[in-house]
Amino acid sequence: MTDKKLKVFGWQGWRPECPSAPNGSKQTREVVAAKSKAEVVRIAGKEYPGQLFNLGETGNSLELQLALSKPGVIFWTPINESNYRES
Repeated sequence: MTDKKLKVFGWQGWRPECPSAPNGSKQTREVVAAKSKAEVVRIAGKEYPGQLFNLGETGNSLELQLALSKPGVIFWTPINESNYRES
């Protein structure tokens, strides 16, 4: 295992268990602490980064604190909320 420092990555997702927005959307904001985008892809059960829409590092202090509290665990919230859930 390498000594790479953890980063927090976020993306826009969709979950069937997400409460519907007024327009019926089940879009989510998802974040996870990982060493690389490749690791995020594996954690999310995808095959390549393009399957995670707008995947990138986040600088949001709430997202950083939350994701770094449990590296490798995906946290999500409905796209227009900030009430994160653990997946």
